[in-house]
Amino acid sequence: MRFKNLIFTEKDAEKFGLEQFKSSRFGNVLALVGKNGSGKTRFLKALETKIKNIDFRDINRSTYEFIPTIITTNAQLVSHLFEIVTLQEELAQLQQGSEIYQKPNEIVQKIEDIQFQINKINLKTPLNTKTRRQIEQINNLIRKETKKRLKVIKPSDFRALHASIDKTIDQNITFQNIIDSSQENIEVDEFSMINQSALTYLQRLPHKLALDDIETRGDEKKFKKRVAYKRYKLLRSLLQEFLGKNLEWKSRSSNIDEHDDHVSIKATGYWTLDSRGFDYNEFSDGEKVLFTYALLLFLLNTNPRVKFSESIIIIDEPELNLHPKAQIKLIQSIQELIKDHGQLIIATHSLSIIANLDYGSIFLVRNNKIHTPSSSVPFDSIDDLMGFDEHYNKIVEFLISTPSWAMTNFMGQCFDDPKVFELATKNDPQIELFKKLVQNSQNLSILDFGSGKGRLLERVKESETTWSRIQIYDCFDINSKFNELVKLKGAKSVFNDIKDLEDNKYDIVVLVNVLHEIHIKDWSLSINKIKKSLKTNGFITIIEDTKLPIGELPNEHGFLILGKSEMQTLFGSEVKFFHPNSERYKDRIVCGFIHSDKIKRIDKNILIKTLNKLKTNSLKDIIEYRQMEKNHDLGMGRLFGLKSNLYVNSELAIEYLENTK
Repeated sequence: MRFKNLIFTEKDAEKFGLEQFKSSRFGNVLALVGKNGSGKTRFLKALETKIKNIDFRDINRSTYEFIPTIITTNAQLVSHLFEIVTLQEELAQLQQGSEIYQKPNEIVQKIEDIQFQINKINLKTPLNTKTRRQIEQINNLIRKETKKRLKVIKPSDFRALHASIDKTIDQNITFQNIIDSSQENIEVDEFSMINQSALTYLQRLPHKLALDDIETRGDEKKFKKRVAYKRYKLLRSLLQEFLGKNLEWKSRSSNIDEHDDHVSIKATGYWTLDSRGFDYNEFSDGEKVLFTYALLLFLLNTNPRVKFSESIIIIDEPELNLHPKAQIKLIQSIQELIKDHGQLIIATHSLSIIANLDYGSIFLVRNNKIHTPSSSVPFDSIDDLMGFDEHYNKIVEFLISTPSWAMTNFMGQCFDDPKVFELATKNDPQIELFKKLVQNSQNLSILDFGSGKGRLLERVKESETTWSRIQIYDCFDINSKFNELVKLKGAKSVFNDIKDLEDNKYDIVVLVNVLHEIHIKDWSLSINKIKKSLKTNGFITIIEDTKLPIGELPNEHGFLILGKSEMQTLFGSEVKFFHPNSERYKDRIVCGFIHSDKIKRIDKNILIKTLNKLKTNSLKDIIEYRQMEKNHDLGMGRLFGLKSNLYVNSELAIEYLENTK
């Protein structure tokens, strides 16, 4: 459920000290941006009040979309009364105040006209005591169902929940203690939805998992169908999303006692975080805030009274106590939870947040007036938040005036470190391509080159068919901080120095979204060493997303993404390609593979030739995009930013190679 059309009349807005407002430009995020005192918080309160006072006429007016069936069905029962109820309300407003004989003639005439219309309609659809009672009952039902789909998180409310967790932290505290603490101390009305049963359930969850494990007797498929496991997956995914930490349950003890007439089973479980006992004291202040959000969203998701995926979520200043990356992660996580049928409404001062939103999501609040998305709103928002001097304004205005806000976002991201992804999605086309590669082989030795946190490994391991074909799965990454995590996920060996790779060991060396991050000075060494590490009949596989969704700066020369023609220039015409099944990704995800005996030795001349090919193709795409004058698609703007970076990055890399011996 979310806003589709919104009208604040002068009378509605006046109650909150705002100017009247009308818009039909709403997506799944609505971000109110402006200075302190501009009216953002009052506008949030006005929206909350409007939602709580919903009636059947809002359904007829299409104020909302993605409305639950139970609401639309009941609204239809009294839809025939829409006109007369609206006229009665208008009449009551005109009659307020002075006596009729004291009102201006035009008001008197309007009152008489409306009264005439009401009398006429009353002949067919009378508004009497019975129909008024029916309207009241249906409006109450609509408001009750809507309340289940409204979640307001204010700074004071969130601080209360956070404090309830933090209150008793004077020792190493367990996950269960935290749940008990929040249950005992929670007094804020906004969190009354977190009922005792949900909190108690969470406390008992690891015990239930241990019991289910015994009852299903090691049958993994049956175990994963149990409700407890599904809840555990939700909680684990939230903590991974918000904290980047891996939550696991462990069995502490289990007893099976046999009696003459029955068997009793006692099982005890507990939580671990990144393979260590859960210790809240180890969290930073920012992590504690993210943990509180993860816990809140878990409880809301497991509470039958809260329809989270259909909800309107209102948060005032979500950035409080969070560093910029955590702010972005919070908003993106909530967006993922509400998906397309819900709506996130925020008031924010955070440039980090607004820079990662779609152009059409930003509403500027200035002097109690809301300005809908337009080409000037992003610039004005930054101006209000930062107070730029005039010489900065020209730079910002230039960026904002591009055909798409997406290009600005992408270009900004190209100054950030690459994002290390925790887990690939189940339907990730790159995972699908890897499974295709191994589907006809057995006893494979595989090297995951640039493994990061083991996102490929974890998804491959989830597929029993694919995992059964693999005898050795090793990982290589220059960053050693994920070594233990990757080993826990199933890697046999983990290497951080390319010199440690054994010769003639692997059937497949796979690079998933990795080659483009490697510094150009290391390409020759890396590829030539990979060739040596392959068996005679082995092959190297390079999988790249040629439409990189998020910009990054992996090194001083930026990223270098090779498409099919560039891969063939680098490795030769013997490169073969696999394609994803999905039409959506066929021209986007490139999977090139070449057998070890066909791989040429890579030298500087081949690299420069490859980079010139990339530069030429990027420029060709840029010219093509510029000719599409009428195309204002956000995706096109992002691609323009991508190709512009590839053009510049390839030139920088060529210059570097030409200046080195």
